Amino acid sequence: MQGILNGIKVLDLSRYIAGAYCAKMLADMGAEAIRVDDPGGSVDRDQPPFGPNGEPLQVLALNCNKRGVTLNLRAEKGRPLLEKLVAWADVVVENFSLPAKKLFGVTYEDLKAIRKDVILVSFSGYGSTGPAADMLAFDSTVQGETGIMLITGHPGTPPTRVGISIVDLSAGVHGALAATLALYHRRETGTGQLVEVALMDVATAMVTAYGVVPECEVNHVVRPPLGGHAYGCYAGTFRTNDGWIFISALNDGIWKRFLRVIGREDLLDDPRMKDDYSRYIHRDQIDPAVEAWTTTKSSKEAMALLTSGRVPSGEIKQPDTVAGNPQVKAREMIVNLEVPGLGPFPFPGVPMKFSMTPGSVRCRAPQTGEHNAEIYGGMFHYRPEEIEQFSKEGII
Repeated sequence: MQGILNGIKVLDLSRYIAGAYCAKMLADMGAEAIRVDDPGGSVDRDQPPFGPNGEPLQVLALNCNKRGVTLNLRAEKGRPLLEKLVAWADVVVENFSLPAKKLFGVTYEDLKAIRKDVILVSFSGYGSTGPAADMLAFDSTVQGETGIMLITGHPGTPPTRVGISIVDLSAGVHGALAATLALYHRRETGTGQLVEVALMDVATAMVTAYGVVPECEVNHVVRPPLGGHAYGCYAGTFRTNDGWIFISALNDGIWKRFLRVIGREDLLDDPRMKDDYSRYIHRDQIDPAVEAWTTTKSSKEAMALLTSGRVPSGEIKQPDTVAGNPQVKAREMIVNLEVPGLGPFPFPGVPMKFSMTPGSVRCRAPQTGEHNAEIYGGMFHYRPEEIEQFSKEGII
C-alpha cells in the first residue's frame, strides 16, 4: 500500500536532529527522500553514541527511509549537481546559518530560481527576524532560554536539561506538518513558499501552550521545579518495594477511584483535598498515605491494582526495557532492519496510524554517499567515469 505522500520528493540538506526528523517523517508517509552528506560524512556523523563499527547511532535512527549522496556544497563544480537535486525536489529541508545559506547558494531565493514552486523548510535557532536572528542555538540553549530547565528537576538542584532533545524533535514534527500544509497550498495555487521553523519559536509555543507563560503573565507566579510531582493536580513518583511507579490522580473521578484502590476513602471528606489544585497544594499531606500503600507492594502488584481500578499509572523503567515492551511491539513502534556491520538495528516506527494510508519503515538509513552512483548515475545520467572524477576532486 502506498503512503499518503507517495510521489513527493524531499531533499534533506540538514544536519543534526530537527531537519533529519522532519524529512524522516515525510519519508515514513511515502515521500522519496535523499539525504545529502559532506564528502566523507557530515558533522552530525561525529556525534556519539557510536555502534561497535563506529556508525553514529542517532544518525542511523533519524535517517531511515532515505537514500544518501555526498556533495560538497562549497565546491563551485558541485553546483550543477545541487541544481539537479533541487529541481528534482518538491521539498528542501535545511538548517544552515544565514552566512552558510548564502555561501552554499541555498537561500529561498536561490532555490526558487532553480525550481519556481519549491517548498523550503528552514530550521534555525531564532528565525530570520528579531534581535537574536544571527545567533546560533541548539536544543539545550533554547531549553534554558524558555525556562524549561528551571521547571525541570528537583527543588534546589541546578537547572536541569530534559534528557532527550525535545525541542529539536518537536521542531521536526512542526517542520513535517508545515511541509504538508505548504504542499496542500501548492496543490491549490501552484505556488511554493519558504517555511521557517525556529527552535525558540517552538519552545516558546510549548511552554505557553502548557500554561507556564500565562501563569507568569497573568498570575505573576513562576512555576518551580517539582521533581517527581506533576503540577496542578495530585500526581507523582512513588517508591514500591522493588522500584518506582508514577500515579496520576487527575480530576475528581480518578481521585475517588484512586482512594478506593489504596483503601483511603476516608480522605474524600477532607476539605484540603476538595479539587485538583487543593490536592496539589497539600500533596505533602497526601504522600504518606500513598507511600504507606505503595511501599508494601511490588511495582507489578501496585500496577495491577491501579490498572484494574482505572487509575492512570506507569511503572518507571530503564530505557533498555523499551524495545521489549509488549505495547511497543504491538504498535510496531520499533522496527528492526539489518545494518551492515551492526546486524539488526532498532529504527523508530511511525507514531501516526492511518487506517487507509499507513506509513511504514521500508529501508535502513544510508551510509555516507551510499547511493551516489544510483542517483548521480541512474537518475541524473552522469557516466561512471564522471562520478569517479567528482569523487577524486572532492565534489562528492
